[in-house]
Amino acid sequence: MSVYLPVFHILVSVSVNMILELISFSGLFLGAVSSPSSPAPSSPPTASSVEGRCRIYNSGQSADCRGRQLDFVPWRQFPVTLESIDLSYNVLHAISAADFQNLPQLHTLLLQFNNISHIDNDAFKNNPLLEHLNIFNNSLQEIPASPLTSVLNLKYLDMSNNLYKHVTLADSFSKLVRLKALSMGGPLVMGLKKNDFHSLKNIELQSFAIKCSSNLSYYEPGSLEVIQTKQMRFDMAIDQRPNALHHILHDLSNKTLSLIQFRNLFEFTYYMGEEDIFLNLKYVRAFQLIFHRGKFNENLLRMALLNLQVTPIKWLRLQYIDFARSPTFVDNGAGSSITNLALDNLDLW
Repeated sequence: MSVYLPVFHILVSVSVNMILELISFSGLFLGAVSSPSSPAPSSPPTASSVEGRCRIYNSGQSADCRGRQLDFVPWRQFPVTLESIDLSYNVLHAISAADFQNLPQLHTLLLQFNNISHIDNDAFKNNPLLEHLNIFNNSLQEIPASPLTSVLNLKYLDMSNNLYKHVTLADSFSKLVRLKALSMGGPLVMGLKKNDFHSLKNIELQSFAIKCSSNLSYYEPGSLEVIQTKQMRFDMAIDQRPNALHHILHDLSNKTLSLIQFRNLFEFTYYMGEEDIFLNLKYVRAFQLIFHRGKFNENLLRMALLNLQVTPIKWLRLQYIDFARSPTFVDNGAGSSITNLALDNLDLW
């Protein structure tokens, strides 16, 4: 369910208690009435429902090899005219230099949801037009810098949810000047260091997404300062390091963003500290702020809303949040009330 405030800078004067009452009502209403929702991600085809070879279509420009239980790339079947290949949801273990060497027109390659642990350095040497590469959810134990940075036309790269432990990008990534969207990180990344993304400092992105372990161990101040992007997405639980949010928001304060999204900001526990960890939010210039999943108690919500009062953020979305009261929170009146919050849209899902 989405609750929209009037669209032209309507002043919202409301306490945290009133926000929580609205959230509680929304939850009850959602439980009683089923509302349309976004379609669930399609599941991979089963081996019994498809043939064991790729389907070539679109006049030889596209290949559908999705979910065929392939453990190697069937490159002998590929016509030289191919422009896009979907090899997702297979059991590939490696990408060799021969797999795509005869495809000079290739511009889209989908390899997500495999078991790829190795990519040859020359894997994409003969694919100068490759723009879109997805290697999400594989078994890479290190970022394959050599094969990736040889694709100078690359615009969309998703290499997140792999098994590498560090996200430091090699200097050669500075050559990817056409890059527009980058997604990286995974469940074994324990934190971010200041020089991890230094090679991206001169690249203007449209979207940047970073994932870290559910047990974030460190965040060095300045880690995200060099990132130039319009949209910033975090899949980073700060349960064990709540003060990391201070540094994250400070790193975003020198940017102008259209969207900031936090997924599972607190994944397992509610924030019980007294320090205002959203304090630096007041210095962030953005249009839309999204909190997706995670745990919010009364006090954490109050901190977020108090600082939102003095930001340019006009669209707030709280989706699939686990809300709870703060057992030790005391409403002392003016000091804890939200009296000057101006939003164009407030979405509660």
